[in-house]
This record gives sequence, C-alpha cells and structure tokens, in this order.
Amino acid sequence: MIHLHEVAELIQDRLVDAFEDSEVFDGEIPEITRSWRPVREPKDVEDLQVTVVPVAQESTAGTRSKTREVFTVHILIQRRCPDRDSADTLDEFGGDIMRLFRLTVLTKDGKPVGYVPRAVRTNAFSTEHYDQHQVYTSIITVDVISEGTTE
Repeated sequence: MIHLHEVAELIQDRLVDAFEDSEVFDGEIPEITRSWRPVREPKDVEDLQVTVVPVAQESTAGTRSKTREVFTVHILIQRRCPDRDSADTLDEFGGDIMRLFRLTVLTKDGKPVGYVPRAVRTNAFSTEHYDQHQVYTSIITVDVISEGTTE
C-alpha cells in the first residue's frame, strides 16, 4: 500500500529527472521541493520555484477484495514575472509539466504503484499576487489512481 506523501515524492522525483534530462524545460532548472504547503509567500518569490504538495487521498472499494485509491497532488509553479512575455514563458512551462504527467505510470522500486489518467492545470494567476508582487502562480493538479487488494 502506498501513502499520499510517497506519491508526492514520486512526482517530485519524476520532475527532477525530467529537468536533469531536459525533457521539460530548456532553461533555468528550478528548485523542486515537496512540502505540505507552498514554500514561499508571493512577496518572497524571485526565481522559479516548483513545489509538490500532497492534497488528498480517496479510497473506494471496487469489489470485496479490491480497492481503488485516488491520490491528488498539486504542483505549484511560482516566479516573479515583470512583464507579459515572462509570464507567457511560465504558462508554456506549466503546459509542458502537465503533459509530462498525462498517462504516466508511477513506479516505486521498479513496480507500478499508480497511473495518471489526467493532469489539469489552473492558472492561478492571482491578480493580487501579480499586482502587488508581480508573481505568476500556476497550479497543476495530478490525480494518481492506484488499484490493489484489500490485504
């Protein structure tokens, strides 16, 4: 059985690997952290910050002996963007990360633990964050489905 924080760590690892292999972004390599909440307040954001936040876990019985777990993890992208062009670049970056996880099978110790049927990105381009601090924020919601036995 896998736990929510472990799923978040697998997502964090996948992001780190993608950056190291230049799969996702061809420029600045961000700090990627896992936390139970956003790491920085908007006023403190300067460089590109990616935070993986475990959000929810839902468990349902499929049959008497099978269970279905749905883990929800947010990937928060934040960066100070003084103009529209830099915000556009972050928008494209968010789309690249979203596509990285679509239809992905997450593995732990070489064994599949769940799959991602969809990833959804919300531009939380908060006018308050942007007007006060010129900070772009995007949230990618990744749902990971794990099916197993009730043992």
